[in-house]
Amino acid sequence: MYEARSYTNLLIQQYQNNKATVQYPQIIGLPSTETQIKLNKAIKDKVFSLMDENGIKRKDLEEMTGLFEVKLNQGDWLSIVFTNYAYWKNAAHGLTLQGSITMNVKTGTIYELRDLFKEGSYYKTRLTALIKKQFKKFQFPLIQPYQSVKDTDDFYLTKSGLVIYYQSYEYTPYYVGIPEFTIPYNKIASILKPEVKISS
Repeated sequence: MYEARSYTNLLIQQYQNNKATVQYPQIIGLPSTETQIKLNKAIKDKVFSLMDENGIKRKDLEEMTGLFEVKLNQGDWLSIVFTNYAYWKNAAHGLTLQGSITMNVKTGTIYELRDLFKEGSYYKTRLTALIKKQFKKFQFPLIQPYQSVKDTDDFYLTKSGLVIYYQSYEYTPYYVGIPEFTIPYNKIASILKPEVKISS
């Protein structure tokens, strides 16, 4: 019988060589070994894909640092953000990439943005309107117009809301950093799937 969990236990792992130090978590103590192996592989794959994307194999790599932050660890929900910073020889500046993973540790489900919402809820229309308001409010400079939320946009969950974010240079200049848009659950409660209930 599955017992309700107040939080999920994590163990910090580290990849290190002469130029890179990258930390990431691994889940321990789940009732299902199969689920634990699946989710830990997904976490590691996400971290190593960020390393690849940010040039871990480049010969001119000078430095790489990878960190993570647990944004939500409540009940069966676990949402983690990974950051990867890299600097290359003679570059004007380094580059930080951000990735994330959101999962249900009971079911083993790994969520994409579209998986959070009811079928036929037109969630992209709702989210797009809310994000455009925030773009206007914070007066982010744009290097290309923001059109719409996509099914596969990057996101994470917190106790207070859904956070959608975009990489540097995706819509905004480098100096802006990684723009993040917090959408409180009460703004989208009617279109979330029943299982997506996070108590604040």
